[in-house]
Amino acid sequence: MPNKMLQELADKVPTDWLKQHWPQYLELLEKVTYSLIQLQAGRLGFDKLESEEDFKTFFESEGERLGHSISEIKEFFTQAAAQRAKEQVFEENFGDLVPRDEQGRGLIAQKDLAAFVGGYGDK
Repeated sequence: MPNKMLQELADKVPTDWLKQHWPQYLELLEKVTYSLIQLQAGRLGFDKLESEEDFKTFFESEGERLGHSISEIKEFFTQAAAQRAKEQVFEENFGDLVPRDEQGRGLIAQKDLAAFVGGYGDK
């Protein structure tokens, strides 16, 4: 870990932090995935997706538009939501451990913190 502040954070956060907060993560994962899909559907002119058929139509449309299979489109949304859900769970439970300046802004670059949260505690 090249950043001293990230190493200090790693020393304070349990390696199984995500496992300790797994139910919270799963609940957020579902909500974030749903929100991301609804947001993209709205951007593309779909009405709110409500039925299984609505979601199927949306995924088929995205697959055609982007040249990917439906499963690849679903996986994209799941991966994006997983990162965001992890970040939210981490912030809620360990955000106070992130060093901050006088204005309360984190001193670890956002991209570095996101990479840390995304890969730390997965084992």
